[in-house]
Amino acid sequence: MTQLSKYLFGLFTSVSFMVPIETFAQDIPIEAPVEITNPTVKKNRIIRKVEAVPYWVDADQLRIRDNPVAGDVIGMLELGQKIKAYEQFENWIRISKAKSNAKWVNTDYLTNTPITWARYGNNSVRRTQRRAGLGEDVNLTRIKVKGSKSSRIYAASVKKSANGNRVIVTRQNFRSGPYFEKRLVACTDTNATHVQMLGEGYTYMMMENDVRGLTVDINADMPKLEISANAVLSPATIAVANFSCEADV
Repeated sequence: MTQLSKYLFGLFTSVSFMVPIETFAQDIPIEAPVEITNPTVKKNRIIRKVEAVPYWVDADQLRIRDNPVAGDVIGMLELGQKIKAYEQFENWIRISKAKSNAKWVNTDYLTNTPITWARYGNNSVRRTQRRAGLGEDVNLTRIKVKGSKSSRIYAASVKKSANGNRVIVTRQNFRSGPYFEKRLVACTDTNATHVQMLGEGYTYMMMENDVRGLTVDINADMPKLEISANAVLSPATIAVANFSCEADV
C-alpha cells in the first residue's frame, strides 16, 4: 500500500458513521397506565317500618306465653285489653317487640274491634264462669318440674289412645280460679318424644271446644313438637309430657 493509500485509509476509519440515537428518537409522550378501581355505587338503604296491628282480648282472661304453641304462662290479659301484634306464627301472635322478652297469645281469643263487658250485657254469670271447673278433684297428682319448686301443676287425667299416644289434662290454680290444659303426647317406653297443645280454658267445656283440638285425631296424628335438646320447650311442658308417659294407663 502506498503512503497515500495508508493516509486515506486511516482518515476513513477514524471518522465515526454512527448516527446518534437522539436523531431518531422523538419526544413522544407516553401516558402513565390508568388504574381502574371498582366504582363506588351509593345504595339507598330501605328501612321498612312495620306497623303493629291492634287487637282486643275477646275472653274473660287470656294467657300470655313465652313461646307459641306450648310455652310457659308468664302473664294474663283481661277482657277488652288492647294489644298489638308484631309477628305471627300460625294462630299465635307476638305482642312484644323484637328486642324485648317474647310474649305470645292465641289469636282465637282476639278480635279486631274494641270490646268491653257491655258487649255481653255486663253478664255477671260470664264473669264468674271461669271459676267453675274441677274444684273438688280428688285424683289430682302434682307434677314435679325440674328446677322449679314453686310450680303447681297437677295431672287431672291421663288417657291412652289406640296408637299409644297419651292425652293428659293438667290443672293450675290462679286467683281467678282453676285453669286447664290438654296435651297430646307421643311416648317411647317411658320417655316423651313429641307434644302438642290441644286445648286450654277455665272449664272443661272451654278446653274441649278449643279449635286446636277439634281438628286433631288423637288415634292417628303425631304431635307436632319434638322433645329434644334443641327444642324450644319449657321445663313445665317437658315435665307434663314425661309424666303422661310414665303414668300407668
